[in-house]
Amino acid sequence: MRRILISIILFSAFFMPVLKVNAIDTVETLNVVNKEIEDVQNGPINESTGFANIVIFIKFADESSYSAPHDYDYYESLFNDEVNASLKSYYEEVSYDQLTIDSYIVNDGATMIYYQDINDRGYYEIYDASTNPLGYEEDDSDEAKEREHGLLKRAIDYVEANNLVSDSIDLDVNSDGDIDSITFAISGEDDGWNTLLWPHKWNLSTYYNYSNGTFYAEAPVINGLNAYVYTLELLGNSVDYGIKIDVGVVAHETFHLISAPDLYHYYGYDHINPVGDWGLMDSTSPVPSHMLGYMKEMYGNWISSVDVISESGTYTLAPMADSPNNLYKIDLGYSNEFVYLEYRDAVGIFESNLPGSGLIVYRVDMDYFDKGNELGYYDTQGNPIDELFVFRPGISNTPLPIFFPEIDDEEIDEDGEIDDAALSNNNLYSEMGNDTDITMFYSDGSLMDIKIFNVVEHDGVITFDVYLPPEIELITEVDIPEDTNLYLFDGDGFEYRFVIRNVPFYAEVNYTLDGTEPTLSSTLYNGNEITFDASTNIIKANVYVDGILVSSIMEEFNFVSEIETAHNPYGDMQNISWYIDLQDDVSEYNLLFSGTSSIEPGYDFVYIYDSLGETVYTGDEITDLDLIFDEDIVIKFESDEDVDEYYGIYAEIDLLIDISVDLIGESTINIEVFDDYTELGAVLSGDDAGTHTYEIVGTVDTSTLGIYTITYNVLNESLAVVKSTTRTIIIVDTEAPEVSFIGDSEIDIEVFSTYTDLGVTYSDNLDTTLDYDYTNNVNTNILGTYKVEYTVTDLSGNSTTVERTVNVIDSESPTATLLAGVDTIYVGDEHILESVEVLDNYYTEFDITVVNNVNIEVAGIYLVEYTVKDGSLNETVIHRYVNVINKEIVVIFTLGKTLNTIKIGKDFNPAGCTVSTTFNDSGYSCTLDISDVDTSKAGTYEVIYFVVIDEVRYELISYVFVYDGSDVLIWHYDKSRRGYL
Repeated sequence: MRRILISIILFSAFFMPVLKVNAIDTVETLNVVNKEIEDVQNGPINESTGFANIVIFIKFADESSYSAPHDYDYYESLFNDEVNASLKSYYEEVSYDQLTIDSYIVNDGATMIYYQDINDRGYYEIYDASTNPLGYEEDDSDEAKEREHGLLKRAIDYVEANNLVSDSIDLDVNSDGDIDSITFAISGEDDGWNTLLWPHKWNLSTYYNYSNGTFYAEAPVINGLNAYVYTLELLGNSVDYGIKIDVGVVAHETFHLISAPDLYHYYGYDHINPVGDWGLMDSTSPVPSHMLGYMKEMYGNWISSVDVISESGTYTLAPMADSPNNLYKIDLGYSNEFVYLEYRDAVGIFESNLPGSGLIVYRVDMDYFDKGNELGYYDTQGNPIDELFVFRPGISNTPLPIFFPEIDDEEIDEDGEIDDAALSNNNLYSEMGNDTDITMFYSDGSLMDIKIFNVVEHDGVITFDVYLPPEIELITEVDIPEDTNLYLFDGDGFEYRFVIRNVPFYAEVNYTLDGTEPTLSSTLYNGNEITFDASTNIIKANVYVDGILVSSIMEEFNFVSEIETAHNPYGDMQNISWYIDLQDDVSEYNLLFSGTSSIEPGYDFVYIYDSLGETVYTGDEITDLDLIFDEDIVIKFESDEDVDEYYGIYAEIDLLIDISVDLIGESTINIEVFDDYTELGAVLSGDDAGTHTYEIVGTVDTSTLGIYTITYNVLNESLAVVKSTTRTIIIVDTEAPEVSFIGDSEIDIEVFSTYTDLGVTYSDNLDTTLDYDYTNNVNTNILGTYKVEYTVTDLSGNSTTVERTVNVIDSESPTATLLAGVDTIYVGDEHILESVEVLDNYYTEFDITVVNNVNIEVAGIYLVEYTVKDGSLNETVIHRYVNVINKEIVVIFTLGKTLNTIKIGKDFNPAGCTVSTTFNDSGYSCTLDISDVDTSKAGTYEVIYFVVIDEVRYELISYVFVYDGSDVLIWHYDKSRRGYL
């Protein structure tokens, strides 16, 4: 028995914890005999417009006091709310109102009724000799199954015995003989993954006889209907329990009932997340988002058809939630794989839980339809087995092919960023595929030659461009069978045509028909059908964008002149087709099988397809078979895996009139308007050519654009037309208009000024009405070089584009002002240089260069130069003058006390002297000069005190008065006072 794994993912939304779970499934793998009885049980409920779901609450013998974390109204709302999130409102929205689920909780009118089992809870838990001797052995799946099914049968029998489900409820909407859906809400919490008490979806197989497709007599019933499929959910013991019954889990399990498989891995490669939050069947939150569109189409049957993208172009989608017609797919033509595209808009009750809005692109491998992704990305042989995988950024494409490791490397995110998968112009990524950051790859790891780009959300829709690889396609009037070896018949009266599909509108294609490599000088493909034959059957084409080769394609068609297989034996498992394309001017031809043609009757077949359908031949029915056709046909030969000892087939094709019309020159000729047309004529050939002539019908006006047809009618002797061919003359205008600037082609304009464009003049060789397109993105508020583009297009689509260059410049110099500072200093003092303040019309950051030659050791006037440059190299120069001056020293002499008036002959004792300066300098000595003093005779004498500082002598003069001792008045001249004393 398989049990499911729920992975709990915590994420923060409005700072509240929310649980997201990989929802749950389990279905026992059984050896079931195919039932060939009229009433097939367990029919798909997705084919109904609605169904009933019975909800039965269960608790165990030792849980008499147990009650669910919420009341009856909560669970009633969870299942049936019409407005808010519920199981019912979810499926009505995701099915586009095609499916309504009405759930009936077994209740007494006010609260839910529990069935209380005869066994304790431990009976349904893993056995442990000391802690749970009641339990079942962990590895005994049969015992676990028997206990679970017994529990559920007793619960159903209890409901039936007490008539708790009204007979008026239709429990079998799809009329398959059993109850559509039962949900069992079990008390308490889980015991861990792969245990019996774990959320899962299963069926009551114990009571079903697979050998004859009937239920056993003891099978549980409600209102006469057998119970079979069911889901088992856990109620939890509190509202905080994570793996409890909620809308997301119930919706997931219900989609299992509808037939959908899981899309997450739980049998290996669980580190590779194939879908993430973009699909209900991988990961879901309590309020679930929609399932992917492919799941709605294939499993819900709510999308009846999907539009196919088969050519490069621009496409638009409305949100997936809005309508079932919002889904595209691309048939890759590779290993039964497809690419699906849908627009997910993160709005509304359910889709608002998406990681974001945008275009989701994913790969579907139809080889694994109905398998989902549960088995892991690869099987044991290394074959990729995922049904569905969402493309996302972060998956490395080196080396190739892309391959996911079996063991998770904790340091590597092997499967990229699934939450960033949505493409949008509002998101991190708006393109994927070729030359983008998101790799598109097949399941085997090889790269897809596809690109999805220009993804833009607007006006409630999303628009995107798709590039598909160019391909050479044979044009046929009858469908060619798939997977066949195809041959084309070579003969007069038969011709074949091809076109090149998916050429991007911005690309050019050059091609050859002789197998040589095309170049830019080879024939340019113009989008029309190209005729080829057995001599021009190797078609090569190169796709160029702006002269650069971006893609090369080739197709070789095999021609034969007879319809023939191998003979005696012709081979087992043969699938060979011949396409016969009759020229339009040939009336009919004969298909004649030889008299020896024969194949194994009833097992090997010849099919002939024409406009009326299919005709089948076998055995000798093709012997001497003689058929006449006047249209294209396909002949297909198919043999089985044994008995091929027959001749096989041989057939010839002959025109009933042996005449052909061969044009001189090309069948399609392009002529430039106003040039001359010269008729080249045609040549008749064939056995009947001598009795026939031809006439030319049609005219060409080279002064008027258009497609002209010249018809060459072959006339018999009675001048009746027996066949014809045509030449197509296309009068084209390939000369582009002439465009001239008014004013200069390059203009400088000052920032913040107003730009007025001068425009252009233009003319054309043919048209007077021209389409004029003008693009001006000049922003005069931002410096830069801008292109003003003028495109003039004539009626033939020829266009000329010229660009005027507009340079938004700044030529205004900044304004600089000196910042206040000390600009006069004494020699030897430190000088702190202040900068400048700068203002500018545009810039806020500047390059300031300072030239400073101030020498603080030498007095003088010095110049400091500031050069200020803005981002446009506009320059302003400003100067600062710094005055370095010598110190003005004041010397202070201090004399001690002494007697300066003495008698002749007495000793003179000069006063002591100390020196100081206004700068508090120290270390200077006072020097005494008394050389002028003569104490031997009366007089006034100078006493000089001096000091030398910085080579400058500073003096203080004092006086000594010498007298002769007489009592006389002595007048003397005081120099310092300039008078006599």
